[in-house]
Amino acid sequence: MKRSFIVKNYNLISILLIILSIFLFFLGFYLGENSAGAGSYSGDFSNVWKSLNTFLNHGIIEGIGLTAVSDSYADDSTFYYSSRTPLIYILNTLFNPFVNTKPEFLLSIFVFSLTLPVLFYYFVKTKFKEINPILCLLISSIILFSPYFRTSSYWGLEENYGLISSLASFIFLQIIFNEPLKKNSKKLILYFFLILFSSLCVYFDHKLLIVPLICFFSILFKEKDIRYKIFSVFLYLILSLPFMYFIKIWGGILPTANSPRLAGQVLHFIHPGYVISIIAFYLFPLIFFKEKRIDIIIKEFFKSNFNKNLFFIFILYLILLFLFNDFSSTYSWPYGRGVANKIVIILFKNILIQEIFTYLIFLLSFFVLLIFFNENKNHLIFILYFLVASIFILPLMQEYYDPIIFIFIFAFFSKNFKINYKSIFSLYFYYLFFLISANIYYQNLS
Repeated sequence: MKRSFIVKNYNLISILLIILSIFLFFLGFYLGENSAGAGSYSGDFSNVWKSLNTFLNHGIIEGIGLTAVSDSYADDSTFYYSSRTPLIYILNTLFNPFVNTKPEFLLSIFVFSLTLPVLFYYFVKTKFKEINPILCLLISSIILFSPYFRTSSYWGLEENYGLISSLASFIFLQIIFNEPLKKNSKKLILYFFLILFSSLCVYFDHKLLIVPLICFFSILFKEKDIRYKIFSVFLYLILSLPFMYFIKIWGGILPTANSPRLAGQVLHFIHPGYVISIIAFYLFPLIFFKEKRIDIIIKEFFKSNFNKNLFFIFILYLILLFLFNDFSSTYSWPYGRGVANKIVIILFKNILIQEIFTYLIFLLSFFVLLIFFNENKNHLIFILYFLVASIFILPLMQEYYDPIIFIFIFAFFSKNFKINYKSIFSLYFYYLFFLISANIYYQNLS
């Protein structure tokens, strides 16, 4: 009786919190919220609108050719400025009837973005069948607090297309390998959509290459029927051909107009530290909801030679950064590098003190990562991908990892913590506080 009463109260609280998150999401759109710094009509949307109109005015074929024109030679009618392939603009040109005015277009992208929390609810509900559906709905509503998902939803930005494709890929991956499939024809269709959506991730965002890699290696190692393996390799090759064409006309993996970003041409060895701090920011509240008490986890952590060796290697990495990295050059790009960088800049003005505290945050964040993955070290391979990729990325933005890390937590890392009302309530308010802080920060900058 007592347990039933508690569950009912938790359900009531959850419903109220779900309503709150939905209300705040719609309120943010109504108010034109800019909680990630890239919003507003004069922000990144201006580039999106000009790039979209390049395809609307010149057609798809000519528009694709214009993506290879340097922005120094382009005017507003032949403008394409994006670090991604033009697939986003091609799809909107072909299928979005609401591209005539800015308000109509923004509303259409806002409605389209609602697909992400809906898919996330379906994913969580099917993956965790033992969890109360209301709790699943509460988990999916937390993604509405992501400042980057919100700003992209409100201002028609490019990030949400890749997020939706990633989540769709994980859903098909889960159905294929975790659900009993009786008909081979159905399985073939599922494989087709799995490969299609995972391939689209790269067209929507190069950094989401990890998604088709996860899907491809899952097929290779989990699928027993050689026919599906052959089919998958063939289809992935076919779907990669348009990207090969873009690389040819661009002379690299980025559109010609984005050559100043120097992707892959300059290595940024400090970036893995920033990525670790960003990922640890999202994992931190969850280490308190593991099966074992935190003090026991820490004791076990220091008994592991593997953990000690990794910790020593990371300290060596920080020493090398301090000795050989020009920390002041990190600020050649006036934005990015995540929440840790912003906190350090707010607290300290002296560049040496900023550097020391930045490296201390890196060290603490690395400790959080090792604590979180202590019982499932194989999952560190996911983190390694983001660390290596960051070396080639400029600028490094927190939006590249939010909310994809949140999705990864429940898709792959969920065995590392208990999913119950208390843990999800804590996660809810942690993300809500982050959203409020982000709004205050960018409000003060404007």
